[in-house]
Amino acid sequence: MMDMEQRIDDLVLICTKMNALLVRENDALHRRKYDAIQDMIETKLALGHAYAKRMEGLIQDKENLDKIAPEVREGLLNLGKDLNKLMDENATLLSGSIEANRRVLDVVAKAVQEQRKGDAKTYSGNGKENNAGNASSSIPVPISVDQNL
Repeated sequence: MMDMEQRIDDLVLICTKMNALLVRENDALHRRKYDAIQDMIETKLALGHAYAKRMEGLIQDKENLDKIAPEVREGLLNLGKDLNKLMDENATLLSGSIEANRRVLDVVAKAVQEQRKGDAKTYSGNGKENNAGNASSSIPVPISVDQNL
């Protein structure tokens, strides 16, 4: 079992790395450099899992948590506050990017549907051509969305 000092050191290291990563990711989101974000996803996930694991261990060992020096506890608390601010900013930026991309895709889909009006023919159940109302223009155009953003 890992001692409390080592757990705290690990948690500080994980939080520091996550803070640095979120600063880079948020900067990339501000500059709309989405390709740069792709390279950070795996690291972000790994750091998130490591953070959760260390926090779980600390929570399970509450009696030793009280023995941590007050200045160490204060430093960890401040690091956590900084991390929360960065995560909030990151969530806002990601939501905004996803919403913007969704709107662009909606405009593109609508334009494609408008372009297709009258072009496509439909067929009745017996296989004969049926142009009544051009039902094909009301069929949604399939578009996939990159969920990584």
